[in-house]
This record gives sequence, structure tokens and C-alpha cells, in this order.
Amino acid sequence: MYQTILNNIAFIKVNGKDARDFLQGQISNDISLLQQQKLIRACICNLKGRILTLLDIFIINDVYILALPQELQQKIIHNLQHYAKFSQIEIKSTTEFMAVAYYLSLIHI
Repeated sequence: MYQTILNNIAFIKVNGKDARDFLQGQISNDISLLQQQKLIRACICNLKGRILTLLDIFIINDVYILALPQELQQKIIHNLQHYAKFSQIEIKSTTEFMAVAYYLSLIHI
């Protein structure tokens, strides 16, 4: 088995009283499907419905963590903060997490 760190994945933390309702209005998946330490896939779209990014979302201690391509992190933070003006939430980048991929080598017989 091999493992590698995925340096191209960045993380955004979204927390606060309105985080769940806010994210429900911003992502393409049903946030209620998310349970503690489980993962859902979703996307964030612009007003025309075009995809801005694909992402994975998980929750730890009522803090939503968004995993997305590193080159889009600041753009998505700015986009989310634009719509979060009237919500009681905090949106910020975090380096508390790391994405790791595991894979198995094939055995030739």
C-alpha cells in the first residue's frame, strides 16, 4: 500500500449559528444528509448555474469543512462571504487538515 499527500487540496471552515442553513443555500447537495465525520460531495455554482467548484464537505464538532482545489480556495471564500453578510457565520481558510490518498499496487501472478 502506498500513500501520498494531496498538496493541491485546500480547506475552508464554516461555522456559526447559521452555518447549516447558509450552506444549504449555497451548495448543490442536501446538507441534512451530512452526519458527524461523514462526507458528502457537492458543487458551488454561480448565479447562472455554472459550476465554480466541486468539493467535499464534512463536519467535525458543528464546524463544516469544505475540501476543494487549492487554486480556487480564495475565490470561493470571497464568493461565500459575499452572500454571508446577513448570516451569523465565520468563513476562513484552515491548514488544520491534510488530504491523503492511499492506493494499492497490483500483484501480477
